Amino acid sequence: MLDSGSTHSFCSMSLARQLGLQGESVSLSLTALKRSGSKMSTLAVFLEVSNLQGDDSVTVESAYVKDDLPISLQNMATIEDAQQWHHLRDIEIPLVGADTIGLLIGQDTPEALMPLEVRRAEPGSSAPYATRKQFCAVRCETRATDREILAARHCSRCSGC
Repeated sequence: MLDSGSTHSFCSMSLARQLGLQGESVSLSLTALKRSGSKMSTLAVFLEVSNLQGDDSVTVESAYVKDDLPISLQNMATIEDAQQWHHLRDIEIPLVGADTIGLLIGQDTPEALMPLEVRRAEPGSSAPYATRKQFCAVRCETRATDREILAARHCSRCSGC
């Protein structure tokens, strides 16, 4: 999942185990709207993330491992949402469950967040816009092994693949 609102990238413990990731022990200070400065001990792991075609990749230098990623999909755009707007009708939005998201890529990996395409409505319209980025469905690989796993299939609200 791409999250431009997160300053860091996070990996679920489940994904880290599936990939056999080992990392450096670190202490991380978390800040959220309701809590400030809570500390957590975790691992920082290295990931090479590529698209499903394998022709484009990005390095996530430090993804912090968490037991789980508390991700809500309530604001995720649906096919029905896109069908309401002429300029978004041909955008494919994958069906995904929150339990399948094992990687959250944040601002510390800006290459993954750069838009490749922006779809917008007519000027002055209050219709939503959509951005296409290089990673809607990704494959993760580690430095140490050639194992790979489908890590995320997600487009956030007003984002299209």
